[in-house]
Amino acid sequence: MNGDRERWSRGYATEATRLVLRHVFDTLNLNRIQLNVFSYITRAIGVDLRVGFKLDGVLRRALYNAGEFHDEIVMSVLRNEWLEGHVA
Repeated sequence: MNGDRERWSRGYATEATRLVLRHVFDTLNLNRIQLNVFSYITRAIGVDLRVGFKLDGVLRRALYNAGEFHDEIVMSVLRNEWLEGHVA
């Protein structure tokens, strides 16, 4: 379900997310991209923050799963933020 753990922590998710953002801002010329992630998916949250997403807000206890409530985190990155951080 979680893939081959030997392939974890090699930067694949970070690189893939950066490529998607490059396409979104450089090719599609969009101004903003948003994502929602649940608080227990900590590795994904780390990737999102690393590539430039900022916290927009938290939907507290928005998901009930396996007997527990979890927050839903809303994040986004703006085109100008991406360009400022990624111009060669």
